[in-house]
Amino acid sequence: MVCLRPKSTVNSPFISPHPSLRGVWLVGGHNRNGILLGPITGKRVTERLLGNEVNDAFTSIKVGEHLEHHHQSEKSQYT
Repeated sequence: MVCLRPKSTVNSPFISPHPSLRGVWLVGGHNRNGILLGPITGKRVTERLLGNEVNDAFTSIKVGEHLEHHHQSEKSQYT
């Protein structure tokens, strides 16, 4: 997702491993608050990469579920 104000469909930023590409992480969905949330996002990404348990709004979203939901929404829109 690349755009001026990338926003997730659940209106919350996410930090999550890619559901099928090992070693790839997805970080985004900050909408207009990206510049404000940059420092805490960097910290959370570092914690996740180091294997530390992080339980907050950034990491509660499962990107695989989000992508599946988004894909299903797009399919129903055209069928």
